[in-house]
Amino acid sequence: MQNSPSYSTIMKVASPVMFGVVVEFIVAFIDTAFLGKVSELALNTAGNAGLLYITFYMTGQGLASAMQIIIARRYGAKRFADCGRITGQSVILQFLFGCLLFLCYWLFGHSVVSASVESKAISESMISFLNIRTLGYLIAMPSLALISFYTGIGKTKALIGSTFVLSVINIIGDYILIHGKFGFPVMGANGAAIASVLAEAGALIFLIAYSINYGKKYPQFKLGTFVFHKRSVFKSVNLGAPLMAQRFLSLASWTIFFLLIEKLGSAQLAMSQVVRTLYFLAFIPIMGFSIATKTFVSQALGDGKPYFVKSIINKCLLLAVGITVITSHGVLLYPEFLVSTIVDEPYLITGAADILFILFPSMILFSISGVLFSAVSGAGNTKMAFFMEAASILIYLVAAYFITIKYPQPVHYVWMLEYLYFGFLIIVSVIYLKTGHWKKIKV
Repeated sequence: MQNSPSYSTIMKVASPVMFGVVVEFIVAFIDTAFLGKVSELALNTAGNAGLLYITFYMTGQGLASAMQIIIARRYGAKRFADCGRITGQSVILQFLFGCLLFLCYWLFGHSVVSASVESKAISESMISFLNIRTLGYLIAMPSLALISFYTGIGKTKALIGSTFVLSVINIIGDYILIHGKFGFPVMGANGAAIASVLAEAGALIFLIAYSINYGKKYPQFKLGTFVFHKRSVFKSVNLGAPLMAQRFLSLASWTIFFLLIEKLGSAQLAMSQVVRTLYFLAFIPIMGFSIATKTFVSQALGDGKPYFVKSIINKCLLLAVGITVITSHGVLLYPEFLVSTIVDEPYLITGAADILFILFPSMILFSISGVLFSAVSGAGNTKMAFFMEAASILIYLVAAYFITIKYPQPVHYVWMLEYLYFGFLIIVSVIYLKTGHWKKIKV
């Protein structure tokens, strides 16, 4: 890395990721629209059960993020063979972790869902959905390992193909299975679960084929060295454990958030499921520039050039905020139209649109916190990142408990807690980055 990466270089890494998120948004949007037309129960089932699935999925993504940081550091130091070796170990490690998640669900999942969901109808439907959906852990975890390789070396085009395959299979599967087309029975939420598992399988097959071809073109990476090295695995797990805990806490907090909203009523929960889907618009730039920040910060430190980090952060912040305004402008200007494409009931349209309108500034805060927080992780201080996230979540959930259970408030007030969460995360990230302690961290 001769110079600080330019805006165009950052965009080359972030754009494929953003494209992937756009496609994922389309899939989530179509999923919600399909289920929103079926029933309020189907919408709430897939929404809450999907959040539970993603909560544990994100622990695997935390481990993959650790691999990305290490690979980026080795790539910055021009130790290319290590990049491939670490990826091979990561595939095995992630698959074993997926097996553990699958087993844990079948041992404890039914009891957890039954105990945490007040409505018996939603609880039973969620269990039926998760019995199918958790098969995805066995498939999606190895995919995360391969994705961490490409994001770590800054070659993110593989994400475009894998996301495209996943999305096409998911949309077709939703169309056929949710409403029962071409002779298939009407499966509702369970149809969405089957479609998602099939889509993840398709994406994994694509990534394996792409990686085999990539290894032939660039043999210096020695991609596919599936041999365990205890010291390397220990380092990966040691770095990844705080990220895994952080990702779990982050998504668990949102899962708890929605379980708390369920106590306010089924209609409030349905509104919030619609808001969650459209809130995903903010993820488009945030995911892209969070990954770009993490990759370039780690590469700069691996290359012995910590003085590039401030420039990297500033450029990623400017791009992230600007593109967030573009992708999310409809939330501010025409929220009712966006909501009406998902649900038909006037009370849901009005309620969800009111929530979205007041959330637009929080999406800007989200983009800022995403870049700053990724800089902390990319520098290798994953333990500090965990404590920052944990403190933010604790404040967030305590406040959520008080305004949903202790002193119930209208649902749009509950959603305003997003400002508290992202605002606190920005403050602690800035304070830490200004200390300069991250410059001395070895990965």
